[in-house]
Amino acid sequence: MNLTSPSSNSIMVIAPYVDAGTWVFDDPSTGLVKEPFVAGIPEMIDVLVDGTGNYYRLDAPPMEGWICPALFRYYSAPPEHLYVKAEPITR
Repeated sequence: MNLTSPSSNSIMVIAPYVDAGTWVFDDPSTGLVKEPFVAGIPEMIDVLVDGTGNYYRLDAPPMEGWICPALFRYYSAPPEHLYVKAEPITR
């Protein structure tokens, strides 16, 4: 992955899961294992998991979250907007 010129049309898929009471994810392509979501992001994921429908926008309830420096494994600079779609994993 070339982080110096990221594509504006990149789609990255992760599969968050709960470990030791917090939301985490693995990404073998970047070496991340059990990377925790922190500072408001777990609560946002809880809203997505507990909600209904297909598209989510966290205007109501209004929520903000911080994404840790692991973001720089995907982007050379923080994107102005991140769009999220959450779907259940069927096993």
